[in-house]
Amino acid sequence: MPAEIETVPSVLSQDGREESAIEWCAVEDMVELARWSWTEVDVGYGQFEFSRELTDLSLNLCVVFGLSVLERALLRSRSEGYFSTRDSSFFGLMRASQDAGFAWRDAPLLDRIRNRRNEIAHQRARFSENECLVMLLAIAEELEEFVGVAPQRRLFMHSRGLYARAANGRRFRFNISFPADVDQELQDRVFRIAEDVAKNMTESMLIRDELDSALADNGINLRMAYLVDFEFEADDREELHEA
Repeated sequence: MPAEIETVPSVLSQDGREESAIEWCAVEDMVELARWSWTEVDVGYGQFEFSRELTDLSLNLCVVFGLSVLERALLRSRSEGYFSTRDSSFFGLMRASQDAGFAWRDAPLLDRIRNRRNEIAHQRARFSENECLVMLLAIAEELEEFVGVAPQRRLFMHSRGLYARAANGRRFRFNISFPADVDQELQDRVFRIAEDVAKNMTESMLIRDELDSALADNGINLRMAYLVDFEFEADDREELHEA
C-alpha cells in the first residue's frame, strides 16, 4: 500500500505525490527486510543469527534507492513547471528548487548524503547501519516536507522498551524509538521523563500528547524520540526493568 499523503505546499501534482509515495513505500519495505528478515543466516542446529555485514550492505543500497526517490520527485516537480533549471543533477535540482522558494529542512546534510550516495554507488564505500539509518531518516523527513509522504519513522530508529508501575497500581509497558545518532544519555533522559508521565496516567490513549508536552517542556526536540506503543498489562511483577 502506498504511504499516506499529507497536505504540503504545491511543489508537485497529486499524481506526482502518489508516484513518489509508491516509490518510497518500496524503500521502506527494503529497509524492513534488511533489518529484520533478509539478514538472517542459518548457523546450524535450527539457529539463526543476523549478519551485520548483510545488514550494512543492504542498508547502504537502501540509501542509494532512497535518495533516488527524492531525486525523481525533484525531476517531476521540474517537469510540472514548479521550478526551472537545465541542471539535472541532484544538487542542481535542489539548488533550483531553493531559488524558487522551497525551504529544505537541512540542505547541507542532504548534500553530504548525496556525496555518500555517490561513494556507495561508484567507490564501493560501506557505511554502518547507524550511519545509514541516520541518512535514511533525513531523506524521509525531507521527502515528507517536499512531497507530503508520511514516513514510518520506526523503520529508521532503534527502539527501547520499559516496564514500570502507574500511580493506580497498574503495571505498564512502553516502547520509544530513537534516531540512530541519539546518544545513550539523551535516551535515558527521555525515558526518565516518559516514566514520570506514565506513572500519572490511567488511560493509555492520553500518554502520547502528555509525553510530547513533557519533552517540549524539557527542551527536547520531538523529532528525537517517537513513542511506538504504550499499554497497561495484567502481569503483576513489582520490579522496574528494561524490556
